[in-house]
Amino acid sequence: MIYFKVKNLEKYQHYKDRNPPWIKLYLTLLTDYEFSCLQDASKLHLILIWLLASKYENELPYDKNWIRESIHCKDEVNLDELSSYGFIIKINNVANCLQDASIVLASCTESAIPRDQRSENRNIKRNIKEKKDSLPDPSFLIFYESYPRHIGKSSAEKAWKKIRSSEEVMEGLERWKQYWDSERTEQRFIPYPATWLNKNQWLDELPVDSLSDEMAAYK
Repeated sequence: MIYFKVKNLEKYQHYKDRNPPWIKLYLTLLTDYEFSCLQDASKLHLILIWLLASKYENELPYDKNWIRESIHCKDEVNLDELSSYGFIIKINNVANCLQDASIVLASCTESAIPRDQRSENRNIKRNIKEKKDSLPDPSFLIFYESYPRHIGKSSAEKAWKKIRSSEEVMEGLERWKQYWDSERTEQRFIPYPATWLNKNQWLDELPVDSLSDEMAAYK
C-alpha cells in the first residue's frame, strides 16, 4: 500500500507528546508561492491533513476517500495536486522511509508515481520555479520606492541581486537621503539607483562640507 508524509512536518511541528491537541500554523504560509498556487479547497484540505498527520505520526495512506472521511470534508481531496506542488510525499515502505520527509529516496517516489505523472510533475515544478524567479524581490521594491530617483529599474534590480545585506543598504540610503534633502540636491544630480548600488555607495562617507555644516548647527 502506498503511504505519504507531509513534507517538513517534523521541522515545523515541535511537540513532545504524540497526537498533540494543537499544531503550529506559521504566517509565512501567506507568502508561500506554492501554497498560493493551490486551489482554495486544496489549501483547506492541506491544513486539515497537517492535523491528521500529527495524529498519525506523519504516516497516512495515499487514499483520497479515507483522507476525505478522516478530515470530515464533503469535497474530493486532490492528493495528486498536493503531491505535485511538493506538500506531501509518497512513500511505499513506511518502516524504511521514516527519515525526514524533505529527504526522500528515489526508489520510494519513482516507483510510486507513474511515468506520465512524473513528467507532468516535473513540468509543474519547472513552471512554478520560472514564475517564482520572475517575481520581483519584495526587498528590492522597498528599496526602489525609497530611492529618490526612479530610473533604470531593471538595471537596478540586477544590481540588487548582488547585494548581501539589504538592511545595511537601507541604512546607508537613509543617511544619503538626509544628505540630499539637506543640500536640496536636484534629482538630476542624484546617481541612478543601479549606479549607486554597483559602486557600493551606501558605504561611502557623506561629504565633509555637509558634516561640518551639521556640526556647526549644534554649536
